[in-house]
Amino acid sequence: MQTALKAASPLTVLGPGAYWAYNKRQTNLKHPVMERALLHLKKNSNIIDYCGEDLKVGYWISVNQDATDNYIKFNFTIKGTSGDLNTSVIADYLTHRELSILEEERKDYFKQRKALNENADKNSGGYFGSSSKKDENDAVKKELDANYVPIDFDAYSIHDKSMTAAEKEKLEDESKVWRISSLTAAVDADTKILLLPQPEAKRTRKFIDT
Repeated sequence: MQTALKAASPLTVLGPGAYWAYNKRQTNLKHPVMERALLHLKKNSNIIDYCGEDLKVGYWISVNQDATDNYIKFNFTIKGTSGDLNTSVIADYLTHRELSILEEERKDYFKQRKALNENADKNSGGYFGSSSKKDENDAVKKELDANYVPIDFDAYSIHDKSMTAAEKEKLEDESKVWRISSLTAAVDADTKILLLPQPEAKRTRKFIDT
């Protein structure tokens, strides 16, 4: 009597624990923050010089997440044909509603700043200039600047799923929009490659203007 044998997949042989680990890894790889981080890693010349071509994520990906602080951190190894690097990515998110509120505050700030600058020009002109009004204007401007916290709106560009431009215009209030606040790859304990945040000198739009 012949017995038909069906080839089992490695995950079936290893049991439910391996299946859970595999699914967890796939979920982590598909997280929008991880996908964006990999794009940065794969186009960075320093990473390619050290690791070589065909960059891939090592098997183990550790995740530290705090939902109350809108925070997530991934630690993993990026591997290439000639080397590997321990990599860390830290990200946070704001909801579409929160970003909309902050955007309105930003517009109000620059509108008031412009009005104060125009008022300062009027009050400092020639013989009819008023030093008391200028001092008052400067005090208002100083208080305005002290209360304004610039937000890097350009960095908040990672959505929970791929979207068309039209879909992005119709985001729900509680939709998450992520930014990567730190992306580093460690050569050793003392040497790290900083990919993000981008140095101010290399930004096309300066942080102060956001």
